[in-house]
Amino acid sequence: MINKGIRILDKEDIKLYFFGGKGKFILKSNKTGKWFMYKITKPKDKNNDEIYYISVLLDGNYQYLGIIKIDDIDYIRTQKVKVDAVHDCISGIKWLLKQFKNDKEFPTDMEFYHMGICCCCARTLTVKDNIELGIGPICFKNYGKKNKRIMRIVKIKDLQKKIKRK
Repeated sequence: MINKGIRILDKEDIKLYFFGGKGKFILKSNKTGKWFMYKITKPKDKNNDEIYYISVLLDGNYQYLGIIKIDDIDYIRTQKVKVDAVHDCISGIKWLLKQFKNDKEFPTDMEFYHMGICCCCARTLTVKDNIELGIGPICFKNYGKKNKRIMRIVKIKDLQKKIKRK
């Protein structure tokens, strides 16, 4: 299944895909060989752009994992989560969010693949340049500004944390 995915190497490109709000992606550990397919969805309330829902494919069905709080880049486990709190799929998503918060390159011990669908609208991508980006041309035009705003928030939060550490 991973062979059908499109690998993204650059951390900023991974962030843009992740924060698109409707993507499917795989995290694969090069240390253990384990991999999990995740799905990000936005709340139905279009005015709520502060959280995303995250699910993971287990036993052929997507299982709800909780909420990603965008401003803080944090995973929140809610009461509805049925997946064990120490399951590797939860460790994987926590690891990914931790990478988003640091200023280092994306480590080679984990690989990120998107599944050929637009990160904003979940439609199948067909044009080579859009497949590589993980976003369709219409969504890039329409939602690019929103994604840039989200990424600006993420970068501001990163800077604030760095200043507090010093």
